[in-house]
Amino acid sequence: MNAKEKLHLNKVARLGCYCCRVDYGVETPAMIHHIREGMGMGQRASHFQTIGLCEGHHQGNFDTTKLAFHCSPKKWREKYGRESEIVAGINAVIERLDASDPNWYL
Repeated sequence: MNAKEKLHLNKVARLGCYCCRVDYGVETPAMIHHIREGMGMGQRASHFQTIGLCEGHHQGNFDTTKLAFHCSPKKWREKYGRESEIVAGINAVIERLDASDPNWYL
């Protein structure tokens, strides 16, 4: 991973969990979910095609009260939408934040 990719992932994680923001209006710590929409099984996901998700919304191992992507991708997409559209929105938010304050993610 190069420096530009690492910086982008830090910014995505700093935004918090996308689903918690939608569901509860709160910012919760996030891990990185690489989207694989439209990719073949052997292809590696881009670090720029990512969504911040808390553990409950990502893997669901410890918090079964949340709809976890990896437990039910189809239901997750029905509720939250297409991953590619979410990523486009996240990237637009990052661009706006960068323009207003280049150090917002620190």
